[in-house]
Amino acid sequence: MNTVMFTSLLTIGFMMRNTSPVGWVPLLFFKVFQDGAFVPFLIAGVFIFIPLTIACIYLDSIYYMGANTSSSGSSLDQRDTNKEFEWTLTGYNFLQVNVLQGLSKYFGDHQFGEYIFNYLPKDIFKVFYPLLILGTYKYSVHHWNKKLRPDLMYISVFYIMFFSFIGHKENRFLLPILPFMFLMTGYSVPLIVKKYSKFTRIVFWIYILVDAFFFGLR
Repeated sequence: MNTVMFTSLLTIGFMMRNTSPVGWVPLLFFKVFQDGAFVPFLIAGVFIFIPLTIACIYLDSIYYMGANTSSSGSSLDQRDTNKEFEWTLTGYNFLQVNVLQGLSKYFGDHQFGEYIFNYLPKDIFKVFYPLLILGTYKYSVHHWNKKLRPDLMYISVFYIMFFSFIGHKENRFLLPILPFMFLMTGYSVPLIVKKYSKFTRIVFWIYILVDAFFFGLR
């Protein structure tokens, strides 16, 4: 049942935005080659991934036909219902325009470390960025010590590295992994609040409040 739910959600996420499940690649690798879950995922691929993908492509094709008819100047009630059905692969269109034709370069190219040194610390986490780094470390060590996989870390790191190799970068591209990164950030807060000195905790909270105040002004 977990495999069914996982495959269903991953398929829907993939069809909504083809690049969003990129971070799940290392998890699939571990599940298949380390946990021996190849057969369950193969079955889920045949009976869940393929039917869901076909259903999503069918819906995309229907709405794409309607959008084309509407944009041609016809009213909603005057659409050509006899128009021949045409399969529309939005993922392929995205790949063809942005990758094969390279049109994404017109939106601007950025440095390799743009996400790590600019978007994450300046636009998203701000004062919490050091807590993200510390929390990721604490989360990973805690799981390794218990002989568990730090899946959230694997997802986040792989996702950021993958998109760092793509020239055009935007902070909105990080949205699929932000919940995981917020969870890992939480690992560092108890460390500061409980284990460090009272002076350090006071400075920490003042720093957060001041940054939040000025961020609100901006």
